[in-house]
Amino acid sequence: MTALHSTGDVCVIFEGAARPHWIRREPKEWYLRSIWPSSRQRDEVLSILRLAHPILIVQRSFGLAFDAFEEELSSDSSVSRYVVERDAGISSLYIPTMDYLPEAIRTEALSFLRETIAIQSLTDSSPGAILTPKIGLKRNVRVAHIPDVDSPLAATDLAARTAGIAFPTNHTRKGYSCQR
Repeated sequence: MTALHSTGDVCVIFEGAARPHWIRREPKEWYLRSIWPSSRQRDEVLSILRLAHPILIVQRSFGLAFDAFEEELSSDSSVSRYVVERDAGISSLYIPTMDYLPEAIRTEALSFLRETIAIQSLTDSSPGAILTPKIGLKRNVRVAHIPDVDSPLAATDLAARTAGIAFPTNHTRKGYSCQR
């Protein structure tokens, strides 16, 4: 699964495990080549924001933490900037959610999500899915926080259905694709 998809007229960005780009070097050997987005891909997201095309960001947590052996990591800055600790040949990486967005949009989304989760936690049930209101200067960004989605296939299907709720057909631009 890749981080950026097009679902109809909505650009969908998957947070979490979709952002690291692993490649297979040998049958049992993996290599972390990069972490989405590259500077070119970030510029594309910012262009989509400026053009007011709808963007749906799907996340299940507020960041992704994982460990990797040093030999599994690219020395590329798109990987090394996420290394938070190195010890005995093992690197710990942390990819914050939505770190590619302008800070005002990211802050608004995270504040809404955290406050909603805090309110939900006051009840006996576990927090469910959350969809932010439209945010950003052009009100073209929404974030779906869906904590219980594990498989990429389920996430893709759910994102397509959520995109239809987040940006009903009459609010989208026909014929636009975020993948060029």
